[in-house]
Amino acid sequence: GDGGGGGGAPPRSPSLDDTPPPPPRMACPDLRELNVGRNPLTSLPDELSSLSGSLTSLWCDDCSIRGPLPECVLRLERLETLRMSNNDIDRIPPALGRRLSSSLRVLCVDGNRISSLPQELSLLERLEILNVRKNGIERLPHGVPGRAMRRLRVFHASSNALRELPSSLTECPSIETVYANANRIERVPGGLASKLIGLKKINLSTNRIEVLDEDFLSRFGAPEAKSGLCQKDSDCNVNIDQNPVVERARSSSSSSSSQTSPRAERSSAAAAAAVSMEPTPMDVDVSA
Repeated sequence: GDGGGGGGAPPRSPSLDDTPPPPPRMACPDLRELNVGRNPLTSLPDELSSLSGSLTSLWCDDCSIRGPLPECVLRLERLETLRMSNNDIDRIPPALGRRLSSSLRVLCVDGNRISSLPQELSLLERLEILNVRKNGIERLPHGVPGRAMRRLRVFHASSNALRELPSSLTECPSIETVYANANRIERVPGGLASKLIGLKKINLSTNRIEVLDEDFLSRFGAPEAKSGLCQKDSDCNVNIDQNPVVERARSSSSSSSSQTSPRAERSSAAAAAAVSMEPTPMDVDVSA
């Protein structure tokens, strides 16, 4: 050989076969609502993010979705309702609060394995309902709920492992309903009664509350020994049952009644029978 000629075939010109395929897209690009609940899904497809310009409601309740909240959900920039109840999700990425701050109105991640919430959820300024019940959450970050969540009406955090509610809860101006029963809460945030003037229902039953401060008692009154309800404010349903502060009152009431006359006992029994016919004022654990 003479050593010339370039030593091999020239580079091949790109063809259509070399072009990477476009990302897969859903068959319904204008879809607004999607419900895939009660299916044995362990994940969500990346194609879902192709609906970022249209999808406003996503329901994935009662599936088997595992791990962190799927990344494709974070790209749904118009999403208003996200329901991921009763799955196997263990983490909410901080990006959820940043990316969906101006769209998300309903977030339900109850019945999962979430142990903590990112502080970035406080950026969800349009959120109206936040349901995180029945997880393993031990602590809520300051601001969740808080002042920036100015449209939040319903906060549901029952059946977790909370030892306290954040003081920022008292700065949430629109809050109407709080479920925090079946936790390990030891005190009520100071100023809750006087600051949350729109509060209509709060369930703090089955906790470890020892004392109620003057702010709380001034508006709601002391809990009744029999029912555990505070009924001074007729516009707000307050349940403190199954807390030490109620159990002490109940024990004291029982000791006093054992020393009453037979006639007083008959009168008390008649009154109790009348009360038992009334409907229960508040369920212990109601899903939002």
